Amino acid sequence: MTRPKQQGLSRSELKTWRRFTKGTFALFAALDRQLRDEWGLSNDDFRVLAYLSTAAESSMRMSQLAEELSFSPSRLSHAVKRLEDKEWVARDSTIEDGRGRSARLTKEGRRILEEAWPKYAMLIKKLFLDQVDDDQRDLFDGTYAKIAKASAQHTRRQNS
Repeated sequence: MTRPKQQGLSRSELKTWRRFTKGTFALFAALDRQLRDEWGLSNDDFRVLAYLSTAAESSMRMSQLAEELSFSPSRLSHAVKRLEDKEWVARDSTIEDGRGRSARLTKEGRRILEEAWPKYAMLIKKLFLDQVDDDQRDLFDGTYAKIAKASAQHTRRQNS
């Protein structure tokens, strides 16, 4: 059986892409497994709580939160619904116009986040940060900032 040609990617590019996706998916699977086993949270749910915890008054417009997390509105809505059901997040009408919706971290949501954060951070350190030196971390910072920007621009063009 012959392998299909990888149109548009050299062998080296394909190797880099596969290592990136394998490493990224493995990292997020390990984080997700720990969060689910210990706190009944998905990685998506945890990220929602974490972003809300740093927002002014622990609240963000749903549209802004979706953009920050690189979530579709539907994906964010489902995550917020799961967190509402656990009473870790509440949805409010926005003060500015009353039409938009905001997600707000509740006291119980903050408690869960503060309980989960130390182990989550330790796993990030063990599986990711301890695997790279300072120069590699600086390279990651710049590279992933460019990837995030290009991807967000592409998504915005696709949605317009």
